[in-house]
Amino acid sequence: MQTNLTRNIATSMQKHGHSVGIENQLWIDRIPDTEKDKMNLFAIIKAEKIGVYQAASEFEGDYSIFFLESLDDKTVSIKMGQTDKKHKISYKVRPTTGKELGDFALEVSGHPRGPKSYFTLNEWELGSSQDLEVAIEFLDAAVKTGLGNQLFDKTCPLHHNN
Repeated sequence: MQTNLTRNIATSMQKHGHSVGIENQLWIDRIPDTEKDKMNLFAIIKAEKIGVYQAASEFEGDYSIFFLESLDDKTVSIKMGQTDKKHKISYKVRPTTGKELGDFALEVSGHPRGPKSYFTLNEWELGSSQDLEVAIEFLDAAVKTGLGNQLFDKTCPLHHNN
């Protein structure tokens, strides 16, 4: 069954020029150079009111699930699943510059873990937690095959509707 993410990757830049929000988007801090390098991932699935922080390499990792309590255009309030601690996260989404990865950058503060900056591509839209699982598998496969950095190369076939 094809999910929203795989369909978006296949059709690529049809949404060129649209803006994204913090929610329903896969955000990563970097593409690992090797299978031992860790990558941080952040996502909020608005319809399911759930999100995740993940830090992992091919060999080890950890994650934290959280619940979405509120969301506006500058802040998001979450409750951590394990501890029930609440956090109000300030954020800003902006188009990337030519020197940065991806199409959009996410800058966050007040969050309980992870880096302060993440990146995404237009195509990395998530509609469900199932899309998130597919995205994680896709990124893992890209790193394993040594193609991770090509995900951000606009000449890569993944970015063209051929």
